[in-house]
Amino acid sequence: MTRPINIATIVALSLMLSVPSGSDAWAQSLPTKSEAADLLQKAGLATNLRADDAPPFHLVAQIHYELGGQSTEGAYELSWASPDKYREEFRMERAAEVELAAGDKLYVLRNTQGTSLPYWTVRSTLRSFKNAFPGPKSKIKKVYADKVGAELLTCMDFGEEFSPKQACVSPDTNGLVSLDSGHLLRGPASGTAEELKHLDNISLTEFMDVGEKRYPTRIHLELFDEKLEIKIQTLAQVTTFAEGLFTPPTGAVEYDWCSSPIEKGSKQIDNEPLLQQEPPGVAVAYYVLIGTDGRVKKWAPSSSGGKYVDEREGTRLRDAMFPIHLCGSKAIEYETVLYAPTLLRSQPK
Repeated sequence: MTRPINIATIVALSLMLSVPSGSDAWAQSLPTKSEAADLLQKAGLATNLRADDAPPFHLVAQIHYELGGQSTEGAYELSWASPDKYREEFRMERAAEVELAAGDKLYVLRNTQGTSLPYWTVRSTLRSFKNAFPGPKSKIKKVYADKVGAELLTCMDFGEEFSPKQACVSPDTNGLVSLDSGHLLRGPASGTAEELKHLDNISLTEFMDVGEKRYPTRIHLELFDEKLEIKIQTLAQVTTFAEGLFTPPTGAVEYDWCSSPIEKGSKQIDNEPLLQQEPPGVAVAYYVLIGTDGRVKKWAPSSSGGKYVDEREGTRLRDAMFPIHLCGSKAIEYETVLYAPTLLRSQPK
């Protein structure tokens, strides 16, 4: 006996077949490459907590740092009132430092000869990761839907052949979810994907909204044999700070300073490699104090390369000339950390 056909069933089935699946419908709403570039440029600006017009904030982070296979834990804290008024503190097993900016003066108190490499890596990472975002002339190579865990994201590939970059955003809010950026060294044998070795990599994840800003609360960096994990525990905009917080610490060294010095002249230094290593290589770095004349006034190993390399680095720095930093018409001293010129070369298998 033939079973009667339910007209309602036919209509429901017809509707199911005519509606695209979630992923297909979403794929149709992916941003164009031009829209994606604009989106990521705005995301990069939104991570800049230190912009001139940004509100004051307080940041506390837990630090895990590895160098040469040795790991240590530390803490970082930043109380930011404005570009020319902040207090930055760093504490680790054998290194402690306070840097306080107050108008036209900078106060530094530390228990090491110069800025320690862990502190330099932490602060430079927090200050510069915004540079991983695409600039106005950058091109987006690919825009696609990707499933990360249970979440569907809009992802974008950009960067160059040996400096791949990927960013993913929420399709609902366009809020940044992750960003990965790195550099690769091609192996000499076949040039296949298996022969590519990472030279450095930075990963930003677990973003949170802070007013109109959006900032990663987990940051992972690998550079040479350095590995850094920053886990932000507190990040909030504030209206007032504790009384006395911006009073210079007792025993601090005072420097003339300004938040946005003008550079005069160019860097002139011998870049002949002092080392040849297998990637990723060992971090060899030096603290340098630049005088008002652009010459090296003081230097010390932050991560020594041994007696021979340190002596060659001393010669390199003695003959070097650096840009002069000016606050108005006044030349000021400034500090930096330089990695020794290193040739990284993969050896044939």
